[in-house]
Amino acid sequence: MGGIWQWPDGRDLPDNIEMICEYPRGMTVYVLGTMSNRVGIDHLIRGYRATLYFTDTGWVAKDKDGKVLAEHKKSGGEDQHLHHTNLHNHIRNGVPLNCPIELGMAGVVAVNMANESWKSSRMMAWDPVNEKMVTADSIELNHTPDPS
Repeated sequence: MGGIWQWPDGRDLPDNIEMICEYPRGMTVYVLGTMSNRVGIDHLIRGYRATLYFTDTGWVAKDKDGKVLAEHKKSGGEDQHLHHTNLHNHIRNGVPLNCPIELGMAGVVAVNMANESWKSSRMMAWDPVNEKMVTADSIELNHTPDPS
Protein backbone atom coordinates (compact mmCIF):
# COMPACT_ATOMS: atom_id res chain seq x y z
CA MET A 1 0.00 0.00 0.00
CA GLY A 2 1.16 3.52 -0.52
CA GLY A 3 0.73 6.56 -2.65
CA ILE A 4 2.09 9.80 -3.99
CA TRP A 5 0.33 12.18 -1.63
CA GLN A 6 2.89 14.65 -0.37
CA TRP A 7 4.74 15.49 -3.60
CA PRO A 8 2.77 14.71 -6.79
CA ASP A 9 5.72 15.62 -9.00
CA GLY A 10 5.43 13.05 -11.80
CA ARG A 11 7.55 10.26 -10.33
CA ASP A 12 6.43 6.65 -10.49
CA LEU A 13 7.15 5.47 -6.91
CA PRO A 14 5.22 6.36 -3.75
CA ASP A 15 6.36 8.78 -1.06
CA ASN A 16 4.59 6.58 1.52
CA ILE A 17 4.56 2.78 1.45
CA GLU A 18 3.71 -0.17 3.66
CA MET A 19 5.00 -3.62 2.75
CA ILE A 20 4.39 -7.01 4.34
CA CYS A 21 6.57 -9.96 3.32
CA GLU A 22 5.72 -13.49 4.39
CA TYR A 23 8.65 -15.88 4.08
CA PRO A 24 8.30 -19.69 3.72
CA ARG A 25 9.74 -20.55 7.13
CA GLY A 26 7.18 -18.38 8.93
CA MET A 27 8.98 -15.04 9.27
CA THR A 28 6.91 -11.95 8.51
CA VAL A 29 8.58 -8.63 7.74
CA TYR A 30 6.67 -5.35 7.91
CA VAL A 31 8.22 -2.25 6.38
CA LEU A 32 6.86 1.27 6.70
CA GLY A 33 8.37 4.07 4.70
CA THR A 34 7.19 7.65 4.72
CA MET A 35 8.44 11.01 3.62
CA SER A 36 5.28 12.90 4.63
CA ASN A 37 6.90 14.82 7.43
CA ARG A 38 10.22 15.27 9.19
CA VAL A 39 9.46 12.95 12.12
CA GLY A 40 11.53 9.83 11.60
CA ILE A 41 10.38 6.25 12.04
CA ASP A 42 12.49 4.07 14.31
CA HIS A 43 14.58 1.62 12.30
CA LEU A 44 14.32 -1.68 14.14
CA ILE A 45 13.75 -5.40 13.81
CA ARG A 46 11.38 -7.01 16.28
CA GLY A 47 12.20 -10.63 16.96
CA TYR A 48 10.64 -13.28 19.15
CA ARG A 49 13.20 -12.90 21.96
CA ALA A 50 14.63 -9.43 21.38
CA THR A 51 14.48 -6.23 19.36
CA LEU A 52 17.37 -4.92 17.26
CA TYR A 53 17.53 -1.11 17.23
CA PHE A 54 19.56 0.66 14.54
CA THR A 55 21.07 3.96 15.67
CA ASP A 56 23.24 6.69 14.18
CA THR A 57 26.26 5.05 15.80
CA GLY A 58 25.51 1.35 15.11
CA TRP A 59 22.95 -1.03 16.61
CA VAL A 60 21.87 -2.48 19.94
CA ALA A 61 19.86 -5.64 20.71
CA LYS A 62 17.63 -5.56 23.80
CA ASP A 63 15.40 -8.16 25.40
CA LYS A 64 11.76 -7.47 26.31
CA ASP A 65 12.83 -5.88 29.59
CA GLY A 66 15.31 -3.52 27.93
CA LYS A 67 18.43 -5.46 28.94
CA VAL A 68 21.21 -4.97 26.36
CA LEU A 69 22.11 -8.35 24.85
CA ALA A 70 24.59 -7.15 22.22
CA GLU A 71 25.65 -3.98 20.49
CA HIS A 72 27.83 -2.80 17.63
CA LYS A 73 29.46 0.56 17.04
CA LYS A 74 30.01 1.57 13.43
CA SER A 75 33.59 1.02 12.30
CA GLY A 76 33.43 2.40 8.77
CA GLY A 77 32.90 -1.00 7.15
CA GLU A 78 29.23 -0.14 6.78
CA ASP A 79 29.98 2.39 4.01
CA GLN A 80 28.00 1.57 0.84
CA HIS A 81 30.95 2.65 -1.30
CA LEU A 82 32.95 -0.28 0.08
CA HIS A 83 30.16 -2.69 -0.91
CA HIS A 84 29.92 -1.21 -4.41
CA THR A 85 33.70 -1.44 -4.81
CA ASN A 86 33.59 -5.08 -3.65
CA LEU A 87 30.86 -5.86 -6.20
CA HIS A 88 32.81 -4.21 -9.02
CA ASN A 89 35.98 -6.08 -8.03
CA HIS A 90 34.00 -9.33 -7.96
CA ILE A 91 32.64 -8.76 -11.46
CA ARG A 92 35.94 -7.57 -12.94
CA ASN A 93 38.49 -9.66 -11.05
CA GLY A 94 36.67 -12.53 -9.35
CA VAL A 95 37.30 -11.17 -5.83
CA PRO A 96 34.98 -12.99 -3.35
CA LEU A 97 31.83 -11.09 -2.37
CA ASN A 98 31.52 -9.81 1.20
CA CYS A 99 27.77 -10.52 1.16
CA PRO A 100 26.16 -13.74 -0.07
CA ILE A 101 24.31 -13.25 -3.35
CA GLU A 102 21.21 -14.91 -1.88
CA LEU A 103 21.02 -12.36 0.93
CA GLY A 104 21.28 -9.44 -1.46
CA MET A 105 18.73 -10.99 -3.78
CA ALA A 106 16.24 -11.56 -0.94
CA GLY A 107 16.25 -7.86 -0.08
CA VAL A 108 16.17 -6.53 -3.63
CA VAL A 109 13.47 -8.95 -4.79
CA ALA A 110 11.22 -8.08 -1.83
CA VAL A 111 11.45 -4.34 -2.56
CA ASN A 112 10.95 -4.91 -6.29
CA MET A 113 7.86 -7.00 -5.54
CA ALA A 114 6.49 -4.24 -3.30
CA ASN A 115 7.03 -1.65 -6.05
CA GLU A 116 5.33 -3.88 -8.64
CA SER A 117 2.46 -4.56 -6.23
CA TRP A 118 1.95 -0.83 -5.76
CA LYS A 119 2.12 -0.08 -9.49
CA SER A 120 -0.26 -2.91 -10.47
CA SER A 121 -2.55 -2.80 -7.38
CA ARG A 122 -2.07 -6.57 -7.08
CA MET A 123 -0.44 -8.73 -4.44
CA MET A 124 2.78 -10.32 -5.69
CA ALA A 125 4.37 -13.66 -4.82
CA TRP A 126 7.63 -15.48 -5.48
CA ASP A 127 7.40 -18.56 -7.69
CA PRO A 128 10.14 -20.79 -6.21
CA VAL A 129 9.97 -23.29 -9.07
CA ASN A 130 10.58 -20.76 -11.83
CA GLU A 131 12.43 -18.32 -9.54
CA LYS A 132 10.49 -15.25 -10.60
CA MET A 133 7.93 -12.76 -9.35
CA VAL A 134 4.31 -13.54 -10.22
CA THR A 135 0.91 -12.28 -9.18
CA ALA A 136 -0.16 -14.00 -5.96
CA ASP A 137 -3.36 -15.32 -7.50
CA SER A 138 -1.41 -17.22 -10.17
CA ILE A 139 0.15 -19.77 -7.78
CA GLU A 140 -0.97 -21.70 -4.74
CA LEU A 141 0.15 -19.93 -1.57
CA ASN A 142 0.81 -21.87 1.61
CA HIS A 143 0.59 -19.83 4.81
CA THR A 144 1.92 -22.68 6.94
CA PRO A 145 5.64 -22.33 7.71
CA ASP A 146 7.96 -24.65 5.80
CA PRO A 147 10.01 -26.50 8.46
CA SER A 148 13.04 -26.94 6.18
